[in-house]
This record gives sequence, C-alpha cells and structure tokens, in this order.
Amino acid sequence: MQTMMNELGYKNVFIGTVEGEPEETACENIIKAVHEAGYTKVILRPLMVVAGDHANNDMADPEDEESWVSQFTASGFFESIDCQISGMGSIAEVQAIYVAHTQAAIEGAGLKVEAAPAAEAVTLADGVYTATFKTDSSMFKVNDANKGLGVLTVKDGQMTIHVSLTSKNIVNLFPGLKEDAQKDGAALLQPTTDTVDYHDGTAPEEVFGFDIPVPYLDEEFDLAIIGKAGKWYDHKVSVTNPEPQA
Repeated sequence: MQTMMNELGYKNVFIGTVEGEPEETACENIIKAVHEAGYTKVILRPLMVVAGDHANNDMADPEDEESWVSQFTASGFFESIDCQISGMGSIAEVQAIYVAHTQAAIEGAGLKVEAAPAAEAVTLADGVYTATFKTDSSMFKVNDANKGLGVLTVKDGQMTIHVSLTSKNIVNLFPGLKEDAQKDGAALLQPTTDTVDYHDGTAPEEVFGFDIPVPYLDEEFDLAIIGKAGKWYDHKVSVTNPEPQA
C-alpha cells in the first residue's frame, strides 16, 4: 500500500499498522518518517472499512498514552494533529467497488437476484418508549447501569432520546458532523446531570445525560461529541427496538 501511494505521487501519505508489522509501519517509525519528511501538520485516519474500536481507541484516544494521537503529540515534532474518525465504507467510490465485486460474484455463480422492496419508514405514535441506543465507540456509550437503553419520547411526530453517559467527560453533543459543530451559531446539545444507580451496593453516581434528536429509527445517523479537552469527534449512532414504557 505504501509503495502504491508513492507510485501515485502521494509523498505526504504514510501507511502504519496497529500491530507495527512490518517494522517500518510501527507508530514510532511513522512518526520518524513524517518528521524527517518535514511535515508539521498531521491527520490520522483509519484505513479500515468501519471506524470502530481500533480507530477510536488505538488511533484517536487522547487519554491512552499508547494511542497514535498520544504518541504523535508526545514526540513534540508537530504543530497540529487531527483525527478523522470515518471508515472507508462511508466513501461512495469504495461502496461502488463493493457493489461491483458483489455483482461480479453473483454473475459468476450464475445467480439471479431480484431487487428487494423498499423498506417502509418506521413511525411511532406519540408517547414514551424504552429504546436501544448504539454508538460506534466503547468510549462513548450509554451508562452500564442502563444496559444500552435510553428513554425515547415521541411528540407531534418528532423523536428525542435521553441517554445517560458513563461520566461527565463528554460536555456537548451536536446532531451532525464535527466540522459543522465548530461553525458560528451551531446549536450544541447541553448536558443534564443524571444520577445512576448500579444496584451493586456502590453509591449512586452523577453523570452527564443528553436529549438527542432522532431523525429516524433503525439506521445510523451522525452525532459529534466534544470532551473536556476541547476536541471534537465524529460518531455514528442508531436508535432501535422501541418498546412502550409501562
């Protein structure tokens, strides 16, 4: 992959691996190569179809001393280090390659596939529901005491889910991408202070919660977060399995 980047003329692209094999792809050697090439502004981006735990933890977690962003920062060589949490599967051209390969495999097997009927949008009557709130990161999730569930309120056809997080480290959310969250006038979601009970004998704990607009059910949508360190991150979330509250 590095050879291909070089042959295509991308001299500012450096390919690393999570496990650091072969040796020249290890984080410390990538840092050295970028520094020796004279670059001072760095963008770390996952070369993965889905930006999951490796992207959010091994690459972009500023609180993990062994993450790539922490190691790049500790080197002291660079003016800025940005993390773009987006999988290759979100790129239209990559999606087209997957579709073409799948079509070729189907045709090669002599199969005929009929188009599936379009799925109908899920609509809920006004009311209060319990629903599953999923994210693409173990660092950003519903408090364990709530077992992945939030409270979904539907009023006049508009849906909002309230979720309690694991701490007070995430201070704002934004329904959309981080680049839009940082624009003047962006309407950030403000936290509530929630009390959670783990029911294991420990004292109840105060954490931040958020009321998050839900544009649709059963499909991922964009939600940006910012923590105490003042760094925005993009995430994909979804709301599924609504059940009427008793």
